[in-house]
Amino acid sequence: MSNSTSTPNNYSYFTDPAYQVDIRYTIWTQIYYIGVGFLATFLNLYLVFLFVKYPKLRDIPCNWIIIQQCLSEVLMGYGTVMRAVTFLFATNLTIINFDLSFCFWVGGLCSAGYRIGQTIALLMAVDRLLAIWKPGFYAKRHANNVIVINALITTVVLFAIIFMYLYGIINDQKGKPLSLYYCLYFTGSLYSQVIPSYSTTVTIVFFVDITFKTSDALAAIETFRDAATPFQPLHHASSSSYGSSSASSCQHLARHQFH
Repeated sequence: MSNSTSTPNNYSYFTDPAYQVDIRYTIWTQIYYIGVGFLATFLNLYLVFLFVKYPKLRDIPCNWIIIQQCLSEVLMGYGTVMRAVTFLFATNLTIINFDLSFCFWVGGLCSAGYRIGQTIALLMAVDRLLAIWKPGFYAKRHANNVIVINALITTVVLFAIIFMYLYGIINDQKGKPLSLYYCLYFTGSLYSQVIPSYSTTVTIVFFVDITFKTSDALAAIETFRDAATPFQPLHHASSSSYGSSSASSCQHLARHQFH
């Protein structure tokens, strides 16, 4: 990072209107970012520690997806803290220009972690859908193959996001240094063009997945209720309906018991 030579010596972030309106640039927001970032980072690292320490947790394929989600949350927590710390240092020391290599570790990893989290959440939803929709197929799956496939998908998406982030910013800036706003939040034109479509696709697939799981769960509940109805105790009925409803229920129970 270096100070800009073309910026007036009396420049200050605290008097720049561009940094006075947006709530993201207040001191209280930075404190909130740091607190939430540290909390997300350490709590998710603790889950990773438990996963590594206890071998039984690694025997369940779905837990590997959860741990991948934890790692993406660690990236997001780290990026959130770095954004806040960078903003505080830049505004107090009046640092104007930033290198792309530095900004990638500040804002790039946070953006990548967020999109990877979307991908892993979708993988987790598909895993749960298979467990409900095709329990026999789900039980016969080879755990190692599932783990490798999920890790491969996550890795491909991660590198694709990093490529779009770096290529887009390099193409947009053409070697010029980044401002504070670009360093913290700008992700490049290529990233901005592709990611909204990707996020929309993930959301639609996730919604369809949830719909299927909900309908299957409701069907299972309905089947269980229909199967349990003949075994429910008889309730008191009114005198007008007792002769027909309770008699037929008793006959049905008797047939069930003797057959």
